[in-house]
Amino acid sequence: MDKHVESAWCKPGTLAFALVSSQSQIPAEPTLFRIIDSEQISYESRTAKMKSCPRHQPRDLSRLISGFDISHSFLLRNGIQEFLFTRR
Repeated sequence: MDKHVESAWCKPGTLAFALVSSQSQIPAEPTLFRIIDSEQISYESRTAKMKSCPRHQPRDLSRLISGFDISHSFLLRNGIQEFLFTRR
């Protein structure tokens, strides 16, 4: 995740989406996601190399993207947690 989302550039109600892993290792390069249609996305790992996962907590994410509130979160079976943030 980028260090900061500049909330001053976003209007109130702007949405930001984050995927955060709870696993001990994550891919060394970001996964590439593509929207296929209104119900499907595809993803592609660009490397098999792994690195340690920072395991960000919700309070860390709120600090990193100040000006946004967590509006929804969902933990997937694979250990990835989805967060939807809304600009105040």
